[in-house]
Amino acid sequence: MAQPYEQHKTLIKALTRLLEAKGNPPRLVETHISSLLLHRDKVWKLKKPVDLGFLDFTRLDQRRHYCEEELRLNRRTAPQLYLGLRTLYGAPDRPAISPNGPPLDYLVEMRRFADDALLADHPHHLDETLTDRLCDQVLALHAAAEIAPRDGQFGTPARVMAPLLENYRLIRELDQTPATHALIDQFERWARQQPAKLAPLIQHRRTNNHIRECHGDLHLGNIALIDGHPTLFDAIEFSPALRWIDTLSDLAFLLMDLHDHQLPAAANQLLNRYLERANSPPRHASGVGVRAKTHPGNTQTPDSVNTPSAATDHTPDEKRPLPPEAGPGEGATRSSRERSLSETYHALPLLPFYLHYRATVRAKIAAIRHHQQPSDETEQQLADYLALAQGYLETPFHAGPTDIRLKRPILAITRGPSGAGKSYLARFVAGSINAIHIRADVVRKRLAGLRPEDDSSQLDHSIYTPEFSANTYQQMRRLAKRSLQAGLPTIVDATFLKHDHRTPFNRLAKEQGVPFLIFDLSTPERLMRERITQRTQQGRDPSEANHAVLSNQLPQRDRLSAAERERLIPITPDTALTQPWLRKALACQPDIELFTSISLNHT
Repeated sequence: MAQPYEQHKTLIKALTRLLEAKGNPPRLVETHISSLLLHRDKVWKLKKPVDLGFLDFTRLDQRRHYCEEELRLNRRTAPQLYLGLRTLYGAPDRPAISPNGPPLDYLVEMRRFADDALLADHPHHLDETLTDRLCDQVLALHAAAEIAPRDGQFGTPARVMAPLLENYRLIRELDQTPATHALIDQFERWARQQPAKLAPLIQHRRTNNHIRECHGDLHLGNIALIDGHPTLFDAIEFSPALRWIDTLSDLAFLLMDLHDHQLPAAANQLLNRYLERANSPPRHASGVGVRAKTHPGNTQTPDSVNTPSAATDHTPDEKRPLPPEAGPGEGATRSSRERSLSETYHALPLLPFYLHYRATVRAKIAAIRHHQQPSDETEQQLADYLALAQGYLETPFHAGPTDIRLKRPILAITRGPSGAGKSYLARFVAGSINAIHIRADVVRKRLAGLRPEDDSSQLDHSIYTPEFSANTYQQMRRLAKRSLQAGLPTIVDATFLKHDHRTPFNRLAKEQGVPFLIFDLSTPERLMRERITQRTQQGRDPSEANHAVLSNQLPQRDRLSAAERERLIPITPDTALTQPWLRKALACQPDIELFTSISLNHT
């Protein structure tokens, strides 16, 4: 009797002939675990009868089960693509769909999308708008995904470490070159230090509902652009342990893949949007008919009221689990809203670990492919993924090719009235140096139980009182501390018109031993008013500052102290925001160190 894999190859050839008879020969696409026949508007996907250790498709009943799981999981994000399960009968060289004896094999019937739809093939399609849409798709999946039982087997420190160590083992076994073994040795030495450092945080994520039934294989090759919308498909069906994971681990796969495609700015934008919106309340969660903002709803001054100069950190009660819903809405306490916002920032120390793990996943796949069909291409892929995995061991972690790399984190703030261009500048800086971008307009809304796009005028109270503004600044300081403790550069985007606003952040930088910078924006009033008008008409920005707000802010700007002027980077409308300009501006600061050369492979 022929071996199962030989039978599979015979079956694929026979199905190819059947489809050819209908016109238009099919195109065969093979992965290390599946064979796909693309024919007209359909895709017929069969699982290879292989046992790779981390999956086992050798038995017929296993292949049926995992076909059913594939349909269930992927219909969460792409129901229009996953049409159904089909049973094959007959013999491998003469298959038929009509029932005739025992089942021969099973396949998943899918609707075919355009050949050029994969984002992996066209990563340049990821402009700012599409990157935001992609992030929102990931957020929606994670918010709706089932939560793992807190007393179950998934998400424990041992379970989190196991697949990483298995990746090391397989890579070492499949690639015998000395260079690869030297890197794996380095990785293993690093990995042995991680449980003691990360186990409490891993356990915290587990007990706070962040272990969910995720996608598990979230990279650009599993995202298609269909009718202008990024569509997630091909989630992991073969291993519950690889999909019942921390949502941050799921996100890290996509971030790593953006780094690999040399899109660090898109990765940074996606990460910051995810941080801003993770655990946010669902639409209408406040119970007061909150609607998406279409116009400014308050004439008081956002971010311009006096804040106590001695703002202090308030550590949320992290021992008490968050509720399982997406985020706090009506009836939530201020403390629960603060914890809901800070949860993902709190997990940032895990991000380099998960990025490293995801790079080793792709390195493992490259090693399998190179072992099955050696080529210069697969050999280079393995080397590139191992180099990327190595880069994530650094602090601050390496985030793919970029012109500016800091040797240690910095804390930067903006200074300027509404419409001065603070958020535009902060996004540029964050994307250039892989910084966490903390925006006052978003934090303020989240503390009110709103989404960033919601209109706060629908609430029965103002979110621009002195007390609420003080709380907003204090929360931003807490988030900035989390980010810096994770080894990440951080930029805080608020007006910072008053010395009392800036002082707590200057103190935080000193406490954390990092340089402090002020990006000071000098913008003509006419231009600021034009920007406010345009922003109001578009109705998509979290900011609710209008012309009355600007009029109130303009006389409130105080003078910078002599010490602050030493930390100043001035910005005018004539400043060309380019990476060469930013690199020069940062290099002029005496306590900021930059790498002089950029390399993926650091020894």
